[in-house]
Amino acid sequence: MDLKKTTVIFFFLIPTSIISTDSCLQPEYRGGVYSQEKAHCVQIPKDIPPSAIDIRLAENFIEKITSGCLAHVTQCKKLILTGNRIDNITQGAFSKMARLETLDLGSNKLEKITFGIFEGPKLNRLILSQNKISEIDDLSFQQQNVLTELNLEYNFIKRIEKNTFYGLSELKSLWLSVNKISDLEADSFEHLTSIKEVFMRGNLLSSLQENIFGNSHLLSLQISLNRNPLKCIDRSLCWIAQAENDGWVEFIPNGRPTCSDSRNVKKPWLEAKTQCSNAKNGM
Repeated sequence: MDLKKTTVIFFFLIPTSIISTDSCLQPEYRGGVYSQEKAHCVQIPKDIPPSAIDIRLAENFIEKITSGCLAHVTQCKKLILTGNRIDNITQGAFSKMARLETLDLGSNKLEKITFGIFEGPKLNRLILSQNKISEIDDLSFQQQNVLTELNLEYNFIKRIEKNTFYGLSELKSLWLSVNKISDLEADSFEHLTSIKEVFMRGNLLSSLQENIFGNSHLLSLQISLNRNPLKCIDRSLCWIAQAENDGWVEFIPNGRPTCSDSRNVKKPWLEAKTQCSNAKNGM
Protein backbone atom coordinates (compact mmCIF):
# COMPACT_ATOMS: atom_id res chain seq x y z
CA MET A 1 0.00 0.00 0.00
CA ASP A 2 1.46 3.29 -1.10
CA LEU A 3 1.24 6.28 1.19
CA LYS A 4 1.22 9.71 -0.35
CA LYS A 5 3.44 12.23 1.33
CA THR A 6 1.98 15.65 2.04
CA THR A 7 4.14 18.65 2.66
CA VAL A 8 2.69 21.37 4.86
CA ILE A 9 4.28 24.80 4.76
CA PHE A 10 3.62 27.24 7.60
CA PHE A 11 3.89 31.00 7.09
CA PHE A 12 4.46 33.23 10.10
CA LEU A 13 3.76 36.96 9.98
CA ILE A 14 6.09 38.90 12.23
CA PRO A 15 4.76 42.31 13.36
CA THR A 16 7.00 45.18 12.29
CA SER A 17 7.05 46.43 15.88
CA ILE A 18 9.29 43.53 16.94
CA ILE A 19 11.68 43.64 14.00
CA SER A 20 15.09 44.83 15.18
CA THR A 21 16.90 47.85 13.76
CA ASP A 22 19.22 45.36 12.05
CA SER A 23 16.50 45.15 9.39
CA CYS A 24 17.40 48.71 8.29
CA LEU A 25 19.31 49.00 5.09
CA GLN A 26 22.94 50.04 5.37
CA PRO A 27 23.22 53.76 6.21
CA GLU A 28 25.44 56.28 4.49
CA TYR A 29 27.65 58.58 6.53
CA ARG A 30 29.78 61.22 4.93
CA GLY A 31 30.86 64.68 5.99
CA GLY A 32 28.68 64.68 9.09
CA VAL A 33 25.56 63.65 7.14
CA TYR A 34 23.91 60.42 8.29
CA SER A 35 21.37 59.15 5.78
CA GLN A 36 19.08 56.16 6.20
CA GLU A 37 16.06 57.14 4.11
CA LYS A 38 13.63 54.56 2.71
CA ALA A 39 15.61 51.98 4.68
CA HIS A 40 12.68 50.10 6.33
CA CYS A 41 13.70 51.27 9.83
CA VAL A 42 11.01 50.79 12.48
CA GLN A 43 12.74 52.80 15.18
CA ILE A 44 15.48 55.39 15.54
CA PRO A 45 18.75 53.57 14.69
CA LYS A 46 21.11 53.13 17.62
CA ASP A 47 24.27 53.36 15.55
CA ILE A 48 24.02 57.03 14.53
CA PRO A 49 27.49 58.54 15.07
CA PRO A 50 27.56 61.14 17.89
CA SER A 51 29.35 63.50 15.49
CA ALA A 52 26.46 63.59 12.98
CA ILE A 53 25.23 67.11 12.31
CA ASP A 54 22.60 66.25 9.67
CA ILE A 55 20.41 63.15 10.29
CA ARG A 56 18.04 62.02 7.54
CA LEU A 57 15.53 59.28 8.39
CA ALA A 58 12.71 60.15 5.99
CA GLU A 59 10.20 57.61 4.66
CA ASN A 60 10.73 54.77 7.09
CA PHE A 61 8.32 53.02 9.46
CA ILE A 62 9.30 54.75 12.71
CA GLU A 63 6.30 55.01 15.06
CA LYS A 64 7.61 56.81 18.13
CA ILE A 65 10.44 58.94 19.47
CA THR A 66 11.29 58.05 23.02
CA SER A 67 13.31 59.93 25.59
CA GLY A 68 16.94 58.93 25.26
CA CYS A 69 16.94 57.50 21.73
CA LEU A 70 18.59 60.67 20.42
CA ALA A 71 20.48 61.65 23.56
CA HIS A 72 23.90 60.80 22.11
CA VAL A 73 23.63 62.94 18.93
CA THR A 74 24.31 66.23 20.68
CA GLN A 75 26.00 67.81 17.65
CA CYS A 76 23.00 67.42 15.34
CA LYS A 77 21.68 70.61 13.74
CA LYS A 78 19.16 69.13 11.29
CA LEU A 79 16.84 66.16 11.88
CA ILE A 80 14.57 64.95 9.06
CA LEU A 81 11.84 62.47 10.05
CA THR A 82 9.24 63.25 7.40
CA GLY A 83 7.12 60.44 5.96
CA ASN A 84 7.22 58.02 8.88
CA ARG A 85 4.42 56.74 11.13
CA ILE A 86 5.23 58.74 14.23
CA ASP A 87 2.24 59.15 16.53
CA ASN A 88 4.02 59.44 19.87
CA ILE A 89 6.82 61.72 21.06
CA THR A 90 7.70 61.45 24.75
CA GLN A 91 8.47 64.55 26.78
CA GLY A 92 12.15 65.41 26.62
CA ALA A 93 12.80 63.34 23.48
CA PHE A 94 14.94 66.16 22.07
CA SER A 95 16.20 67.53 25.39
CA LYS A 96 19.87 66.65 24.76
CA MET A 97 19.91 68.13 21.26
CA ALA A 98 20.83 71.67 22.24
CA ARG A 99 22.27 72.48 18.79
CA LEU A 100 19.25 71.33 16.79
CA GLU A 101 18.01 74.08 14.44
CA THR A 102 15.72 72.31 11.94
CA LEU A 103 13.21 69.61 12.88
CA ASP A 104 11.03 68.10 10.15
CA LEU A 105 8.16 65.90 11.40
CA GLY A 106 5.94 66.40 8.37
CA SER A 107 3.76 63.61 6.96
CA ASN A 108 3.44 61.58 10.14
CA LYS A 109 0.52 60.62 12.39
CA LEU A 110 0.76 63.05 15.29
CA GLU A 111 -2.66 63.94 16.70
CA LYS A 112 -1.71 66.33 19.49
CA ILE A 113 1.16 68.67 20.34
CA THR A 114 1.71 68.24 24.06
CA PHE A 115 3.51 70.54 26.44
CA GLY A 116 7.22 69.77 26.79
CA ILE A 117 7.87 67.65 23.71
CA PHE A 118 10.10 70.33 22.14
CA GLU A 119 12.00 71.02 25.35
CA GLY A 120 15.75 71.40 24.87
CA PRO A 121 16.71 72.73 21.43
CA LYS A 122 16.32 76.29 20.21
CA LEU A 123 14.85 75.64 16.79
CA ASN A 124 14.86 77.98 13.80
CA ARG A 125 12.51 75.87 11.68
CA LEU A 126 9.80 73.41 12.75
CA ILE A 127 7.72 71.45 10.23
CA LEU A 128 4.57 69.66 11.46
CA SER A 129 2.54 69.71 8.25
CA GLN A 130 0.45 66.79 6.99
CA ASN A 131 -0.14 65.10 10.32
CA LYS A 132 -3.45 64.57 12.12
CA ILE A 133 -3.01 67.34 14.68
CA SER A 134 -6.29 68.58 16.11
CA GLU A 135 -5.08 69.98 19.42
CA ILE A 136 -2.12 72.04 20.63
CA ASP A 137 -1.49 72.43 24.35
CA ASP A 138 -1.02 75.97 25.62
CA LEU A 139 2.64 76.97 25.97
CA SER A 140 3.82 74.07 23.80
CA PHE A 141 6.21 76.42 21.99
CA GLN A 142 7.13 78.67 24.91
CA GLN A 143 10.86 77.80 24.80
CA GLN A 144 11.17 78.34 21.05
CA ASN A 145 11.97 82.04 21.24
CA VAL A 146 14.28 81.96 18.20
CA LEU A 147 11.95 79.98 15.93
CA THR A 148 11.37 81.84 12.64
CA GLU A 149 9.30 79.30 10.64
CA LEU A 150 6.43 77.11 11.86
CA ASN A 151 4.48 74.94 9.43
CA LEU A 152 1.18 73.43 10.62
CA GLU A 153 -0.54 73.10 7.24
CA TYR A 154 -2.82 70.19 6.31
CA ASN A 155 -3.87 69.14 9.80
CA PHE A 156 -7.17 69.14 11.70
CA ILE A 157 -6.68 72.14 13.98
CA LYS A 158 -10.03 73.71 14.87
CA ARG A 159 -9.14 76.56 17.19
CA ILE A 160 -6.26 78.90 17.94
CA GLU A 161 -6.20 80.24 21.49
CA LYS A 162 -4.41 83.12 23.15
CA ASN A 163 -1.45 81.07 24.42
CA THR A 164 -1.13 78.61 21.55
CA PHE A 165 1.84 80.55 20.16
CA TYR A 166 3.16 81.96 23.41
CA GLY A 167 6.93 82.44 23.31
CA LEU A 168 7.29 82.73 19.53
CA SER A 169 8.53 86.31 19.60
CA GLU A 170 10.87 85.84 16.62
CA LEU A 171 8.47 83.93 14.36
CA LYS A 172 8.40 85.39 10.85
CA SER A 173 6.34 82.85 8.87
CA LEU A 174 3.33 80.84 10.07
CA TRP A 175 1.58 78.24 7.91
CA LEU A 176 -1.95 77.27 9.04
CA SER A 177 -3.54 76.57 5.65
CA VAL A 178 -5.97 73.70 5.09
CA ASN A 179 -7.02 73.02 8.66
CA LYS A 180 -10.46 73.21 10.29
CA ILE A 181 -10.01 76.58 11.97
CA SER A 182 -13.35 78.29 12.50
CA ASP A 183 -12.45 80.43 15.49
CA LEU A 184 -9.51 82.64 16.36
CA GLU A 185 -9.60 83.70 19.99
CA ALA A 186 -9.02 87.37 20.74
CA ASP A 187 -5.27 88.11 20.85
CA SER A 188 -4.55 84.74 19.19
CA PHE A 189 -1.43 86.15 17.54
CA GLU A 190 -0.48 88.80 20.08
CA HIS A 191 2.78 87.02 20.98
CA LEU A 192 3.91 87.00 17.34
CA THR A 193 5.52 90.42 17.49
CA SER A 194 7.88 89.75 14.55
CA ILE A 195 5.40 88.02 12.23
CA LYS A 196 5.66 88.84 8.50
CA GLU A 197 3.60 86.10 6.80
CA VAL A 198 0.46 84.24 7.87
CA PHE A 199 -1.00 81.60 5.57
CA MET A 200 -4.60 80.68 6.48
CA ARG A 201 -6.18 79.66 3.19
CA GLY A 202 -8.64 76.78 3.13
CA ASN A 203 -10.00 77.00 6.66
CA LEU A 204 -13.52 77.66 8.01
CA LEU A 205 -13.19 81.29 9.04
CA SER A 206 -16.29 83.45 8.51
CA SER A 207 -14.85 86.57 10.13
CA LEU A 208 -11.60 87.90 11.55
CA GLN A 209 -11.48 89.93 14.75
CA GLU A 210 -9.47 93.11 14.72
CA ASN A 211 -7.65 92.29 17.95
CA ILE A 212 -6.23 88.90 16.96
CA PHE A 213 -2.79 90.54 16.84
CA GLY A 214 -3.32 92.11 20.26
CA ASN A 215 -1.84 95.55 20.77
CA SER A 216 1.28 94.84 18.73
CA HIS A 217 2.05 97.45 16.10
CA LEU A 218 3.15 95.49 13.07
CA LEU A 219 4.94 97.47 10.39
CA SER A 220 4.07 95.04 7.62
CA LEU A 221 2.23 91.75 7.25
CA GLN A 222 1.45 89.48 4.33
CA ILE A 223 -1.63 87.35 4.81
CA SER A 224 -3.51 84.68 2.87
CA LEU A 225 -7.23 84.24 3.52
CA ASN A 226 -8.60 82.75 0.30
CA ARG A 227 -10.81 79.65 0.38
CA ASN A 228 -12.44 80.60 3.68
CA PRO A 229 -16.22 81.14 3.91
CA LEU A 230 -15.72 84.79 4.83
CA LYS A 231 -18.79 86.97 5.16
CA CYS A 232 -17.32 89.99 3.46
CA ILE A 233 -20.38 92.13 4.17
CA ASP A 234 -19.73 91.60 7.89
CA ARG A 235 -18.07 94.75 9.22
CA SER A 236 -15.76 92.63 11.35
CA LEU A 237 -13.53 92.50 8.27
CA CYS A 238 -13.42 96.26 7.80
CA TRP A 239 -10.27 96.57 9.88
CA ILE A 240 -8.30 94.40 7.49
CA ALA A 241 -9.66 96.24 4.48
CA GLN A 242 -8.52 99.48 6.12
CA ALA A 243 -5.16 97.93 6.96
CA GLU A 244 -4.71 97.05 3.29
CA ASN A 245 -5.53 100.63 2.32
CA ASP A 246 -3.06 101.94 4.92
CA GLY A 247 -0.37 99.69 3.49
CA TRP A 248 0.65 97.56 6.47
CA VAL A 249 -1.27 94.50 5.32
CA GLU A 250 -0.51 93.02 1.92
CA PHE A 251 -2.32 90.01 0.57
CA ILE A 252 0.01 87.25 -0.53
CA PRO A 253 -0.37 86.67 -4.31
CA ASN A 254 -3.69 84.86 -4.88
CA GLY A 255 -4.38 85.20 -1.17
CA ARG A 256 -7.01 87.95 -1.24
CA PRO A 257 -10.24 86.89 0.50
CA THR A 258 -12.79 85.00 -1.55
CA CYS A 259 -16.18 85.73 -0.08
CA SER A 260 -19.08 83.44 0.66
CA ASP A 261 -21.47 86.17 -0.46
CA SER A 262 -22.79 85.17 -3.87
CA ARG A 263 -24.37 88.45 -5.02
CA ASN A 264 -21.11 89.74 -6.47
CA VAL A 265 -18.92 86.81 -7.41
CA LYS A 266 -16.63 88.82 -9.66
CA LYS A 267 -15.27 91.38 -7.20
CA PRO A 268 -16.59 90.51 -3.73
CA TRP A 269 -13.58 91.81 -1.82
CA LEU A 270 -13.61 95.14 -3.63
CA GLU A 271 -17.31 95.42 -2.87
CA ALA A 272 -16.65 94.58 0.77
CA LYS A 273 -14.06 97.34 0.93
CA THR A 274 -16.61 99.75 -0.52
CA GLN A 275 -19.13 98.67 2.13
CA CYS A 276 -16.52 99.31 4.83
CA SER A 277 -15.62 102.71 3.39
CA ASN A 278 -19.28 103.70 3.28
CA ALA A 279 -19.76 102.55 6.87
CA LYS A 280 -16.74 104.57 7.99
CA ASN A 281 -18.07 107.68 6.29
CA GLY A 282 -21.52 107.15 7.77
CA MET A 283 -23.23 106.55 4.45
